[in-house]
Amino acid sequence: MSLWESVGKTIKVGTTSQILFRDTNDYGSKIGAKPIRVSRNWYVWEVNERFKDVGKLEGENRKAYIEIVMNT
Repeated sequence: MSLWESVGKTIKVGTTSQILFRDTNDYGSKIGAKPIRVSRNWYVWEVNERFKDVGKLEGENRKAYIEIVMNT
């Protein structure tokens, strides 16, 4: 996929292989429906890696950065 790249001149970039992101599709609610209070529909991913469905957010996945993925 290679959608993540470093931009700039610094040599102190570090490693991106340990950065973990998370997101869920449980946003909003339909008119008349009960809003979702606790999502069990989470997925996580690392930079330039595929999404991994994890369901309930547990363990190390709870420490992942919250991100929103948008298709442009």
